[in-house]
Amino acid sequence: MLLSISSLDVDIKGLNILRGIDMVVNEGEIVVVVGSNGAGKSTLMRTISGLIRPLSGVIEFEGRQIQGVPPYEITKRGVCLVPEGRMLFHDMTVGENLQLGAYHYRKDGARLQKNMDYVFGLFPVLDKYRDRKSSTLSGGEQQMLSIGRGLMSGPKILMLDELSLGLAKNIIDMLLRIVKQLNSGGMSILMVEQNVRQALRIADRAYVLDNGRITLEGKGDELLGNEHVQKAYMGL
Repeated sequence: MLLSISSLDVDIKGLNILRGIDMVVNEGEIVVVVGSNGAGKSTLMRTISGLIRPLSGVIEFEGRQIQGVPPYEITKRGVCLVPEGRMLFHDMTVGENLQLGAYHYRKDGARLQKNMDYVFGLFPVLDKYRDRKSSTLSGGEQQMLSIGRGLMSGPKILMLDELSLGLAKNIIDMLLRIVKQLNSGGMSILMVEQNVRQALRIADRAYVLDNGRITLEGKGDELLGNEHVQKAYMGL
């Protein structure tokens, strides 16, 4: 397996946010985590990426423990988080934001250019606007830039936190097609997503996170047809 989480507990300011989390992402999978607001989904992603230190438990990537490892080192090993809210540097251009994503390749001009060309191939609009400040982009274009910045690091697993938040349906559909394309090219994907129906449709496997605990898991199509999931998260 590529990513393994065992008995993960996370407390923030004395609050129990995650309890006893066990989950895996195998190489080449799309794994989706769904749940209501405040369930702990973003905390899970931030803990994996090293931004939050767990209270206890083990996180392994490619067989090596990464809990307690600095975030930049986790990124260098191949784990990349595309954060909720995009978190772009708005006073910097599209090109400058992308270059920051490849910080650990900053002395390898050929690799940096190769990654840049790859991102521009996926998102031609970013090539068109490479000299514009990111603050001038639309919401959909900013999300493309946030994903592109993550891809600049050359990840083995791309973690997407609320990919579709605040975006129009046609943009969401396009981004999900890109996710499928990345996965078809061999990249593993871990997604936290509020658009449960569309996310489960592309998921190999999925977990339901409820009040900091995993309450259901299974194949994407199985959870898509699960009555509890339909009522709780799809309004059916």
